[in-house]
Amino acid sequence: MARWTPPGIRLDYVKRELLANGFGADPGSLLDRVALELSYALFAPVHEQHQPCYGAIVTDQWSHHANCIPDYLSHGSIDGGAYERLLADGTNGFLVCERVAEPKAIWMPHSALLGEAALFSLRDEILFGQAGRSPHSHPAGTDLVLVQRLADGSVTVLHWDGVTSVRNGQWSHRHYQYRYKVEETLESRVGHLSDDMKQTIRSLLRICLHVLSPAGCGATIVAALDGDQELAGCLNCANALPALSGLTVRNKRHHRTLAHLLDQIDGAAVVAEAGDLKCVGAWLKPKDRRDSVSLGGSRQLTAQSTSASVASPILTVSADGPVRVFHRGELIADFSKPPP
Repeated sequence: MARWTPPGIRLDYVKRELLANGFGADPGSLLDRVALELSYALFAPVHEQHQPCYGAIVTDQWSHHANCIPDYLSHGSIDGGAYERLLADGTNGFLVCERVAEPKAIWMPHSALLGEAALFSLRDEILFGQAGRSPHSHPAGTDLVLVQRLADGSVTVLHWDGVTSVRNGQWSHRHYQYRYKVEETLESRVGHLSDDMKQTIRSLLRICLHVLSPAGCGATIVAALDGDQELAGCLNCANALPALSGLTVRNKRHHRTLAHLLDQIDGAAVVAEAGDLKCVGAWLKPKDRRDSVSLGGSRQLTAQSTSASVASPILTVSADGPVRVFHRGELIADFSKPPP
């Protein structure tokens, strides 16, 4: 089987769109290889009127990263030989591509990786989990980029600067890296955040950025601080669904279930410090703030106005993607924009 090579004009187009849609920092000098694998994901040869799914891991030092993958995530790897791209279905098999060497190895996860949240967990675990590095700083001189095409034709590129997506021919980019700074910002404003609250904030941001936002699911989530005495007066829970025993934002396996729930119910979800869901379908009761400027619609304006009266942070996800965090009437994080 002849090795696949895209036309030069197509490769130039992909590089140009990557650079225009968030692929800025390139610590491993991976742009050329990422563009090549993304070209295949977008324009793979059609067989019997069907364009295949695809997945690739692009890195400058796979041997180092492979040692950092915990056993529960990895089923091992095989030599793909001449069939390497035909074996990489993007959920149960990923083609391993280094910057210079020809790709041959197929890495197989322990269970299928479906969607952005699963890709993010894998990348985060490889780069930061086992290596003991802080996610607040970039691992110097290295990176790991994930490319995935799913059966619905959507293509995702997960890299250091965020997520670049191609859906129905439309390119877009979302930032996520400075999510690690949100808890620090909150702690500086509140005075102290419990370890429980820090973990809950991280989990909520993961749900908002990597589950709700890419699915186009709008949501408002109140991260209820223990001791926030003003919060009860700013929530109308008369018609809200009560707490659900065992359902928690801290369990990654519950994230898609939570997203499915939020996609079907109006109003806000209220989450306790420990991550348990207190209720869904609560209505926010904002104070009158005529000086507030809407940042994207009534959801954001209501969240911002309500947050001015409470100590608890409020997160919003717009149906068109942007994720924002409000505290004490101020916007403290806007993931539709580059990190400050």
